[in-house]
Amino acid sequence: MQSLFFIHVSDLHLDNFPPVKQENDEIAVRLHEAPYEALQNLLRLCQEQKPRFLVFSGDLHEHGLLSLKARFRLKSFFQELKKLDIPFYYACGNHDHLGQNDIFFRKFDNVCRFGNKWEQFTYPPNTENPLCTIYGISHTTRKETKNLLKEFSAETCIKTAPFSVGVLHATVTDSDKIKNTDKHVTALCREADFTDLSKKFPENSAIDYWALGHIHEAEIIREKPVLAYAGALQAARMSETGPHGAVLVRIDPEKTVQTEFIPLAPLETYIFTLTLDEENEDLNTEEQCLEYLVYSFKKEYLRLAKNPLCHTRVFTLFLEGKHTLFEKLCAEEFLADLKNRIESQETDCRIFVRKIQTSLRPCFSFENAAKRDDLLGEVFRVLDKVRENPELFE
Repeated sequence: MQSLFFIHVSDLHLDNFPPVKQENDEIAVRLHEAPYEALQNLLRLCQEQKPRFLVFSGDLHEHGLLSLKARFRLKSFFQELKKLDIPFYYACGNHDHLGQNDIFFRKFDNVCRFGNKWEQFTYPPNTENPLCTIYGISHTTRKETKNLLKEFSAETCIKTAPFSVGVLHATVTDSDKIKNTDKHVTALCREADFTDLSKKFPENSAIDYWALGHIHEAEIIREKPVLAYAGALQAARMSETGPHGAVLVRIDPEKTVQTEFIPLAPLETYIFTLTLDEENEDLNTEEQCLEYLVYSFKKEYLRLAKNPLCHTRVFTLFLEGKHTLFEKLCAEEFLADLKNRIESQETDCRIFVRKIQTSLRPCFSFENAAKRDDLLGEVFRVLDKVRENPELFE
């Protein structure tokens, strides 16, 4: 029996552009172009790896009608996949649900888009002896409250091939604290539901790999059956830190599943915390503090994984610790200088500092407190006098 090799991707969110301040024109352009570059990087990966097919588990685009730019880029992408003889199996999510752009996707005969009921496609298409059956269902609304897995019927979706893949856009968890009414939760189902479904299939005929979408971090949340999120192909929010990309999936004749994450996103976001130590005797001036924070940033940056496809990294910085100069270190002028010095670093990527938040605090000592020109300072000055005069203390 042959082995199976395909690529699992999800959550590209074309036409979703994070807001940026007007003065940041360069970062705005890079944010807007990143999803389209990620799509091009995916195409190159297909050209290099030559998978049998692509599985996309929802949220290919944002709400509403596709922009002209998105239409042209997707048209070119699907046409190139057709030249490579790679079908595109596509289950819509809560953002790109059915009813939006339906006519557009029907134009491509190599795009197999699942409907509002569980259905199956085969690979290769239109053959009597397929290698794989791909099951899937698409969302029909922005907020799906049903457990779509409960609607899957092993009797109506008959396995017709040695391998099988399921495609579902949903929140999958075993936590009882998460409810369908919670924000960002859609089509909630439990991990145990997949085990229950596997029992409905004949022996050795259960689904080999569940290609999940909706969660933007790549993760295998269960081994048997394999439940895998590919994560977002390109980060859609600044809080989605680290590399993003696609998952290569290989299933051998013994049904052993192997996965490999491949970074494809041209833009990555990170959150760094930089700490000033009040016991560091070398940090006596603003300039020394500035140099130390830049050094700390460079040290953290060197720990990041190398990614030749990434050309832009956007950072949110948090400053913490204690220092006698904390008021000057929290001033806009100091923070602007820190931002400029970090962005001017020569690295493998273009660096942007989106925001610097500070929780620096003053160093506390009795000597410094007594010098304060406020009520607290007056209290400590009185205490000093009391300490030196036992009679006054009495």
